[in-house]
Amino acid sequence: MPLCNARIDVPHRTNVKVTNVLGRGTDLAIYCRDKKHDLGKQVVKFGESWEFRFKPDFWGTTLYHCTLQWDYEFKYFNIYVEVRDVPRCHRECWWHIRKDIACLMNWDTWQYDQCQDYVNGP
Repeated sequence: MPLCNARIDVPHRTNVKVTNVLGRGTDLAIYCRDKKHDLGKQVVKFGESWEFRFKPDFWGTTLYHCTLQWDYEFKYFNIYVEVRDVPRCHRECWWHIRKDIACLMNWDTWQYDQCQDYVNGP
């Protein structure tokens, strides 16, 4: 096949949405980054969401990690790991942040039933 006819699969943009379901009156402070982009600190009120978009890297190694804080609690979480999340959410990764766990929207069941524990350190 001539090079001009070769098709290169360019990654599409991915949207990550984080919704605070910690409880009425509890704000979520979230600070996310990858190796090249610092998204800054965001404060998300209970019941509200914050979103960010990005183009995954060509090599399939995109990783975004976040520090989460509410009240006096600090949690750490890999919010997007390309090899883990492309099969689960493809281009729309919607998370509910709970006090004990983070749960991803399962597009097959339309439920936030793909849950993941927080990690102990950044």
